[in-house]
Amino acid sequence: MGSYNKEIIKECNRYCKDIYNHIDNYVNNNNITIAHIKKLQKDNKYLLKEALSFINHIQESIEGSDLMAILTDKNGSIVHISDFTHEDNSISDTIRLGLSMNINNIGCNAFGLAISNNTEIQVSREEHYATKLKTYCSTAANILSEKHEIIGCFGFISRRELTHIHTLGLAISTAKAIENHLTHKNVSAKLNAANHYTFAIMNSLKFGVIATNLQGEIQYVNNFACQSLNIRRKELLKISIHNLIQNWEEISEQIVKNERFLNEETIFTIKKRKEKFNLSVFPIYDEKNNLIGMVNSIREMEKVYHLINKYTGGNARFTFDDIIAQSKLMKSIISFCKKIANSPSTVLIEGESGTGKEVLAQAIHNYSSRKDSGFVAINCAAIPETLIESELFGYDEGAFTDAKKGGRPGKFELANRGTLFLDEIGDMKPNMQVKLLRAIQEGSITRVGGDKVIPVDVRIIAATNKNLKDEVETGNFRLDLYYRLNVIPVSIPPLNERKEDIPSLIKHFLNKKSKQLRKNKPNLKYRTLQDLLDYDWPGNIRELENHIEKIVNFNGDYPLTKRSFDKKQDFFVDNTDESTSNYITFTLDEMERKTIIRTLKLMNGNISKTAKTLGIGRNTLYSKFKKYKIVLK
Repeated sequence: MGSYNKEIIKECNRYCKDIYNHIDNYVNNNNITIAHIKKLQKDNKYLLKEALSFINHIQESIEGSDLMAILTDKNGSIVHISDFTHEDNSISDTIRLGLSMNINNIGCNAFGLAISNNTEIQVSREEHYATKLKTYCSTAANILSEKHEIIGCFGFISRRELTHIHTLGLAISTAKAIENHLTHKNVSAKLNAANHYTFAIMNSLKFGVIATNLQGEIQYVNNFACQSLNIRRKELLKISIHNLIQNWEEISEQIVKNERFLNEETIFTIKKRKEKFNLSVFPIYDEKNNLIGMVNSIREMEKVYHLINKYTGGNARFTFDDIIAQSKLMKSIISFCKKIANSPSTVLIEGESGTGKEVLAQAIHNYSSRKDSGFVAINCAAIPETLIESELFGYDEGAFTDAKKGGRPGKFELANRGTLFLDEIGDMKPNMQVKLLRAIQEGSITRVGGDKVIPVDVRIIAATNKNLKDEVETGNFRLDLYYRLNVIPVSIPPLNERKEDIPSLIKHFLNKKSKQLRKNKPNLKYRTLQDLLDYDWPGNIRELENHIEKIVNFNGDYPLTKRSFDKKQDFFVDNTDESTSNYITFTLDEMERKTIIRTLKLMNGNISKTAKTLGIGRNTLYSKFKKYKIVLK
């Protein structure tokens, strides 16, 4: 879902919380009467009559997928709900015929947002306002008249973990099919249109669909399935599903037993070649609820990895436009990085902690031809030595105890055709350095516990706050790996060497933190501003950002003095005379240790909140505990 829709959802929840706080967090459907429902259905008789054939077609295709199909009128009142057969029927008690899905009635949800903003949208779990909807996902798309006026809304509600990424596309396609169908007046034309649009919907899906009968004979395939398997439709229709999908007997037996088979990595045999696809299988029932066939949903593993990256944070957010650079030094670095962005050569970014090495790596990725593929980051220092190999290269089923069924791809596979960012590469153990070097040189990996060589097209960007040359001399880092990584070296200067950037950074962080903390942007005193400009910032941009957050929290009155960081003083009181303030004399390690301890106390020992406040990950925070011998009580 695009950032535009995310903003709509956030704005709607702010609207519900701040403006319409009288909306009950629990959906109130007690006032719905039978008379009210009958009137709604009577007023929307034409919409119901013409749309039901499409909804029934869709419902047959998604039977057993725990999707509740919903049709509303132009105001968002539900006029039709499909059967919802999952054992958890609590949502059926909440979402009923006649219920208004308008945001003024039940808060943020896909149907209310689709109608109020005239857009198609998907709302997940905690994005809902009503408490009872927070464990579900809602998806909706409007049905428009020939004059582009909203006459209804179609979509789905389902449990989040069972919602496929194509659900929104299916809702949009169905809504569009209903729209076009409503333009036809002739009954025979309507029936022809129904078949036409049913096939059009299947062929518009960005995943393969193969329908079979119980004997394993393929009855229907969509265009995407033919493209993915690289085989003509007429040839595919002649192949038995038993010969196409490995272990089909076991899979079909699961479906017959009413067990689920969702998103499993499965081997397909096509013209004597074997390929892995992501497979989900759903039963097809007739009108008497007899099993008559199965629908197979297939996706190429590369596209699955792309989706994993997209929805688990494996994407680069920053571009060169996000980098504050007024100094000539930083401008020259950005200009250099733009020139090398499209090169497949490995980049080594060196710089002190907090200088923005990952931001620069993301900007390089987003400026390159690989920007549409994943940006996958791994912190080489934060992951235990026993796990880093499986994190990088993945593992096959049975590789070790508790290994996931079907295995798991590693960071190299997830980053295929994209960028792999190896942060804190200087802390990687020597035995892993050998394996990493081999993977980079050969352009291929082998999963832990596997024997298949998997080719990968990955651009490596590594980063470190250590001097790798010194690490090579001390024997902590391999010379051959250093030369392999240091093809294109980039050195980010510390903040005290580019002080021209500090005023712009202060302005940027004041605006950012004021919005995040929902506070007015403070006006800084001249002395405070001068202190910020004169200070050396051993923690670099990260330290500056954290200090600006303190300033915003205290409405501009948080001096940069030793007293500010003295754990013996009350954090909320500072009577130090600014004219007699002494600048910080701690080393970076001392200051970082004190800051971690103080923040941990302020957050009452909450690790997640402490890491978030410090602007680092949980794993990095744990490594800091170990480094500074901080013992948790």
